[in-house]
Amino acid sequence: INTALVENWLIPLSILLTALFNLFWNKQERPLMWLKYSIATIFGLVHGAAFSNQLSQLLTNNSKDWFENAHKASETSIVMPLFAFNVGIEVGQVLIIGVLLFLSVIFVNTLKTKPFTWTTFLSGIAFGVSLSILLERTLQ
Repeated sequence: INTALVENWLIPLSILLTALFNLFWNKQERPLMWLKYSIATIFGLVHGAAFSNQLSQLLTNNSKDWFENAHKASETSIVMPLFAFNVGIEVGQVLIIGVLLFLSVIFVNTLKTKPFTWTTFLSGIAFGVSLSILLERTLQ
């Protein structure tokens, strides 16, 4: 998959569309749930493609050093680099989600911000950042 297409366009576009979806279709209506799940699946595949490109580069560029240090006996094994990469991705995601959930508890439960307002605020930030990235990459 074309790395530039995925990382420069599809990921920011997926974030932008998700933010728009949250801003304009924030209701939990059953008829729209299949659409939300379909969009989430497609965007998950796009983001997975970016991660696979990063992993491919990591394995190609650092495979000799990694394998010599980790497993001298089996230089063709990708189990440990793949495991380390995935654990790193998951830990990063859990940290980001943890911070957002902590902030959500503070704003929604402690400061009594309406959940709709909080979702709109976060979606607005995501929309602005992703639009900025798309415009910057378009004008380069």
